[in-house]
Amino acid sequence: MAGKVGYEKDVKPLFSSSQRECMLDRFDLWNYEQTKSKVDKIVQRLKNGSMPDDDTAPWPPERIAIVQKWKTDGLLP
Repeated sequence: MAGKVGYEKDVKPLFSSSQRECMLDRFDLWNYEQTKSKVDKIVQRLKNGSMPDDDTAPWPPERIAIVQKWKTDGLLP
């Protein structure tokens, strides 16, 4: 992905409404501050396939890479 990765334009759209609903008892994936504070755990769980929790297939590596790049780029809003 060229350029800096931002939460609103690049990361938030990766999470479906059903994925958000599955996580709401812990935090809100559609909330920048909450997702930013959990980014390490999110990446870990995406990589090991334990997330998403909504019975969809694990994310492909290129999708996980977007979340990782967001972290590397400084967790831009």
